[in-house]
Amino acid sequence: MLDFAIIGAGVSGLGAAIELKGRQVEVFEKSRGFGGRAATREIDGIHFDHGANYLSIDEGSLGDWLSENLPNLQKQKVAGAIWTFDAKGELKPGDPNRDASTKWTFTDGINSLGRALAKICPHPITREIRVAKVEPVDGGWQILDDEGKVLAQAKQLIFSTPTPQTLEILPKSFHGPAAATPTYFRQFAVMLAFDQVIEFPHNFYAGLNSDRQHRIAWFSREDCKPGRVPSGRSGLVVQLSPDWTAENFEMD
Repeated sequence: MLDFAIIGAGVSGLGAAIELKGRQVEVFEKSRGFGGRAATREIDGIHFDHGANYLSIDEGSLGDWLSENLPNLQKQKVAGAIWTFDAKGELKPGDPNRDASTKWTFTDGINSLGRALAKICPHPITREIRVAKVEPVDGGWQILDDEGKVLAQAKQLIFSTPTPQTLEILPKSFHGPAAATPTYFRQFAVMLAFDQVIEFPHNFYAGLNSDRQHRIAWFSREDCKPGRVPSGRSGLVVQLSPDWTAENFEMD
């Protein structure tokens, strides 16, 4: 029996596995990649960060930990500020205090962080396997896949999946306070690759909808990240609002 089974190989799941060095641990991940919502996709030579767009790594524990444990992970600064726009689409500079932290990324994409964490993880990581259910057994838990096959038994479980996914896996009698957490919303992310340079009226990195009344919630320019976009081209990530996404989720 494992000491811990970790469900989800996102940044938090991998971080937990690394901290549990010396224990019997296995990580289970339903996709092929690492890093969870710190996700990158390459399309036609452009690297798009379509989930989390950047990291704020100020001086302190996180920056020190990365420097000590991942010295070869080359982080780069994202150029430009975050502006805001309203329901009418009118752009204006954002709050300089809220946007004061340096925005960091990595040369090949923000998912470089997940891959780097996986490399130093001292425990096995089983990918492309979906944990469908967990059941209590003597001394711990057993973990089952979609077909009811027991994947492992563990004394303790760590979930690094979004709360709705966690609640689907746990027996209802074990939901407890987690069932009262905020609702999660679906949100489309669109990646746009252009064969020309798209000119913007101001030199900013991203736009954030301030009143939550626009169909677009966020857009960002991959051009502002070093080495992401070939010369003479442009790349945009556009995240649609939860309301628009819900209304158009089944649209072809």
